[in-house]
Amino acid sequence: MDWLQEDLESRIFRSDSLPDAWPEGPSGSRRGGSGLGSFFKPLCDHPPQCVLKSEEGGWSVWAGRVMDCDRSFGNFQLLLNLTGDSVVRKHTIPVPELSHWEQRAAVPEILLDWPDMGVVALPWQFWRDLVAHLSRAKAQMLVFCVGGHGRTGTAIACIMVACGWTSEDAIAWVRAHYCSQAIETRQQESYIRMIERKDSCHATDNTPQTTPRRRGNR
Repeated sequence: MDWLQEDLESRIFRSDSLPDAWPEGPSGSRRGGSGLGSFFKPLCDHPPQCVLKSEEGGWSVWAGRVMDCDRSFGNFQLLLNLTGDSVVRKHTIPVPELSHWEQRAAVPEILLDWPDMGVVALPWQFWRDLVAHLSRAKAQMLVFCVGGHGRTGTAIACIMVACGWTSEDAIAWVRAHYCSQAIETRQQESYIRMIERKDSCHATDNTPQTTPRRRGNR
């Protein structure tokens, strides 16, 4: 393969595997995801945008669409990848005798099994643990999916709920200040409400406080 001949530093991320534009569907609409529900839906641009920032400072959450974020991966300390396909080029060799040939990713990547238009099989505690990690590491995290709407919007809302927001306020804020098309299905709305119910059972007094960022804020 051609990329094996490239210098290691030039192939940290798989940005070359992303198409410049998705195939056109009927009426010139762009195909933005693997599910049939997204085929006729035109996509809006979503370059990395700061959506949450801790009031104490030190950590933040940015969000966008994978095609608009691919040149910015190296600017973050953690990637929350919801596309289903890794964007980080590295060898994965789960064989003990060969493990010394594995490559460590330049930026840690959390790759979730999250179907397009659906939800992820993770409880409230995952989102709470994720927020706790961001707080300890004082990290900037980028969350993204194919279109930057359903999965990305749902993840943003879940992080907000883990920080003490109600599910309804989180859903409303994401749609008003990130993108009106975010959180695309009733199933995704129900998942955010489920996370809130877990949150109400396990909330603690040391929940990190966040300051949402309006569109365009940095």
